[in-house]
Amino acid sequence: MINPSIIFKSVYLRANPEAQRQQFAVSPLPAYRFTSDRRQQGVNLRDFIMNIVGDSEHFKQPFDHDEDYVSRADIKRELVIYQELGKKLTELSKSQLSKLELDETLYDNLLKAKTIRINTEAHRRHMHYIGKLMRNVDIEQLQEELKNVLNQNRNESSKLNVAEKIKDQLLSEGDDAVQALIEQHPTLDRQKLRQLIRQANKELSKKPDEASKSANELVKYIKAETAE
Repeated sequence: MINPSIIFKSVYLRANPEAQRQQFAVSPLPAYRFTSDRRQQGVNLRDFIMNIVGDSEHFKQPFDHDEDYVSRADIKRELVIYQELGKKLTELSKSQLSKLELDETLYDNLLKAKTIRINTEAHRRHMHYIGKLMRNVDIEQLQEELKNVLNQNRNESSKLNVAEKIKDQLLSEGDDAVQALIEQHPTLDRQKLRQLIRQANKELSKKPDEASKSANELVKYIKAETAE
């Protein structure tokens, strides 16, 4: 059986910081008498430990009263959040990144991440560095700005899809489709539409497997003039 006096001394020093600083000058521990009966020894030992543990002041740490204290685990969790957000930012185009309020160092490193091959140690280290840089960023504001940029991108994609459908209809139906479109959007130039349609059909008839420059111009014109 472990000598109870050793346990008492350890608990006593743990509960008394002053005693820890004066390890060799502490007063003798209170004498506790034990009977030969192990059950009674267990009761005495339990009572002694509970008397000390019951005083929570002995076990308070320096950070218990520090509202600004941040544990290592909290820092690690925050760093993961920053790295995940940084990963989303690296997936944006340069024009999209320019719409965000980013400091120059972070902006340059986000662009640099695009030049590093993914799934390499260099890329992992760089993303870790980006996560550290983002600790100086207002995350809530940045997330809101990112949301707006992504929404704009979705809106642009939707408008482009609509313009593509209108273009296909114009190329296949000709003047009837032009008339119907102008009735919906009177600001459109009928002559310009007809010219682009004629040139696009000519280009596609010669090289059907290649993109038509005039067809692309037609899509841009429709998208710009029909946007609400």
